[in-house]
This record gives sequence, structure tokens and C-alpha cells, in this order.
Amino acid sequence: MRTFAHNRFELLSFFRRQGNDVFFHSPIFAQRARGYNVFPRPHIYRQFTEVTTLGNEICTRLKAKCVWVENDFDGLIPGLKARKFDGVLSSMTITAERAEQIAFSSPLFETPTALVARKGSGLHPTVESLKGRSVGVEQGTIQETYAKRWEANGVKVVSYQNQDQVYQDLEAGRIDAALQDQVQAELGFLKMPRGNGYALAGEAIPSGAAAIGLRKADTDLKADIDKAIDGMMRDGAYKKIEKKYFDFDIAPRS
Repeated sequence: MRTFAHNRFELLSFFRRQGNDVFFHSPIFAQRARGYNVFPRPHIYRQFTEVTTLGNEICTRLKAKCVWVENDFDGLIPGLKARKFDGVLSSMTITAERAEQIAFSSPLFETPTALVARKGSGLHPTVESLKGRSVGVEQGTIQETYAKRWEANGVKVVSYQNQDQVYQDLEAGRIDAALQDQVQAELGFLKMPRGNGYALAGEAIPSGAAAIGLRKADTDLKADIDKAIDGMMRDGAYKKIEKKYFDFDIAPRS
């Protein structure tokens, strides 16, 4: 059995496959699946079920049935290495540091990092703009690593266990801005009722491509997933999904 999982505020998740069954670690179905706890999907996904069609398309090509469950982002790689699941499909950017621990599929999507703040804040994702301000980030993300560079110059960076906590404190006024993946920002907050009064602040920051995280030993699974992704790109399925559900180009640049 193989299982894929995802962070509750990211696009997708992890999966564990047994025969034709694949279990994703994300928050979408309120049920218990083969001994794996599957948590209720958070409200942010109820209006954007189709976002998961990228993952579902891969599952279809793997001839696998998928179920979605949930995990905090900073537990994804440890859980993968501990064999709690077999893959991670989240906004996990390919980095050299992560590649030392796990393997990655072919790039699946590419979205920039974005700052979110109250409309009219005038903030930008720069040290000069954020000096003396507080910025919330999710633990274990490249956004946390990026923002930590600002601390020496007077920017307060607050790390949270999950993205929902970041948004809660942003709404409560305990932080001035949130730094996260742009897709996450738009689909998980700005396009939700709770995001009224907030907007992307300043310019987006290029972040690189995201892919499915896998154990290095699982070369056959990687080959199957890479083949599925390549097929989606070649036959137009990827572009069709992108055009239907996203307001900007998420296709990997290379």
C-alpha cells in the first residue's frame, strides 16, 4: 500500500497506494480509511474542490483510487522518511537541502511567494518596507527560511505550526502580514470570506518549482508518477485544469 499526503492549506497531499488504492494525507474526507485517520476538509477547500484535480489526474493515470487526509507542513518530510506515507504533494518547492533527504518527481507546478496584508497597507516583501513590522510564516517552508533573513534588519518573523494559525493572527491584528505561496494565499485565504479586506502586497517573489516528494528508494513509484505528469503536459490535460481553476500560469518553467 502506498500513501500520499498534503498540508491542509496547500494544493494537494501525500499518498499511500495498495493495489489500486492511494491514500492522500490532507483534510478532505470525513471518514476513516484502512486505519488512516482522514480529517474533515477545512472550509477553505469547500469552494475549491477542483483544485485537487491535478492530484486526481495523476491518480487516474496510475489507475489508483485516492483519499485525502492532513498533516502539518513541517512534519511532511519526517513522516515520509518514517514510512507513514509514500509521497508528498503539497506546495513543496524543490531545494538542494530537501533533495539531500528525499527524491522529487518531475516539477508539477511553479508559483511565486507572496505577501498578504490588509488592503491599502502599502507593504512590500522587502526589509525596507517591513522593518518594525511582524510577518507570519508556516514552519518548515521556504517562506520561513526567506523571511528569517530579514530578522537582523528589524523585521519580526513569527513562525506557526500551520498556515491556519498564521491567518488567524493576521485577522486578529497580532501580525502585520503573512508570507506564503501565492496559490495558497489566493485559494486558501483571499478568495474566502475571511480574506475580505486583505490583498497581495507588493511584488511576488520567484520561488522555483514544486514537485511530489518521494523516498529515494522508491524509484519505480517515481517513474510511474513522472510518466503521468509527462502525459498530462503532452496531451493537454494539465493546461485544461490550469485554465479552469487558476487565475495565473502555474506550469513549471522548465
